[in-house]
Amino acid sequence: MKNKKRWIRNVRNVSVLFLLASNFSNALIARGEENTPISTLSSGQVNEIPEIKEAPTASHFFPEELKKWNPATDADSIHNVSKVPLAKRIKSEQTNKDQSLDAKVVSLAIANRNTSGTPSQGSSDKAVYNFTHWQYIDTMVAWAGSAGEGIIVPPSGDLTDSAHRNGVPVLGTVFFPPTAYGGKPEWVDQFVQKAADGNFPMADKLLELADYYGFDGWFINQETASNPTTAKAMKEFLAYLQAHKKPEMDIMWYDSMLENGSISWQGALNDRNKMYFQNNDKKVSDNMFLDFNWQYSPSKLASSAKKATELTRSPYDLFAGIDVQAQGFNTATKPSSIVVNGKPLVSLGLYCPDWTLRDGANYDIPTYWKNEEKFWVNSAGDPRDTSMKSNE
Repeated sequence: MKNKKRWIRNVRNVSVLFLLASNFSNALIARGEENTPISTLSSGQVNEIPEIKEAPTASHFFPEELKKWNPATDADSIHNVSKVPLAKRIKSEQTNKDQSLDAKVVSLAIANRNTSGTPSQGSSDKAVYNFTHWQYIDTMVAWAGSAGEGIIVPPSGDLTDSAHRNGVPVLGTVFFPPTAYGGKPEWVDQFVQKAADGNFPMADKLLELADYYGFDGWFINQETASNPTTAKAMKEFLAYLQAHKKPEMDIMWYDSMLENGSISWQGALNDRNKMYFQNNDKKVSDNMFLDFNWQYSPSKLASSAKKATELTRSPYDLFAGIDVQAQGFNTATKPSSIVVNGKPLVSLGLYCPDWTLRDGANYDIPTYWKNEEKFWVNSAGDPRDTSMKSNE
């Protein structure tokens, strides 16, 4: 996957922009009653970008809102549907000696500036993270959610379309913030509430959203302090998801809540959090994203890999998180930190690599393209070159 020529990436970029424009045009046609038919416009008007009133936006919910959601009564829902099937990826030969064919890479990227107001089919706003190096990741998490806007956020349709064209599955985000950042325990309670018939209505809604919008699963980030009863319900909720989801759907759990409901980031898979990953012979989540604090005790990765094996799971179902939001490719912890004797202990998780556009470029697009190439390839722009320290 890493040896595609740069010109292919450039063609892909143009294709994505063209297809994005096509999707946008479809949105205009769908809302034709609000727009002037193009046949009646003058040649000068055709070249202008029309003003779109009440442009469709991507979904975002609090638990009680999602419980009531119905696509038939949501005027914007049809514009958030991805019709692009997930392309089959081809595993190529190794591009360089450091490339692993076992470890995976997940990117938790903030695709849009805010949780609310995200255009369903993209926009010309330079704050949109137009990711292009799809060949270097295995999964994209559409990272979003806030206590003031909504905590259950599926990806916008244009993001899913772009990812699927490149064979990358996309996960929506469920984000329960710490109480210090507005998190409310009642949101967690509402989320894991069980119906009289034993079903979990919110789990059914998560599955309905993914199926209707055409994306590939959920990243569940539970950082609101809770209690043992709610924690037990969360384990049952995750098991319910596993039992009812499609086989190809992924549920990724963030290393945060312990069995007693308290929040304590382990930076590891261990006996304090393994119940959210595996329960005896039953899978509870497909993957776990390990908190960033493993960097202060790298031996945690070896112990995590060992624990995964004990649970009859692949160590590569674990993703060691590296927070690159503030420093990007200048971050002290390098991807090579997860490698021992030439082999990754676990998979790699990158938090907010959209730094290349935001803090790393201050939304200057030429700088963004340069940052992207250096971040995902290297300073030479050649993935075969492993001689530079920045490759770490």
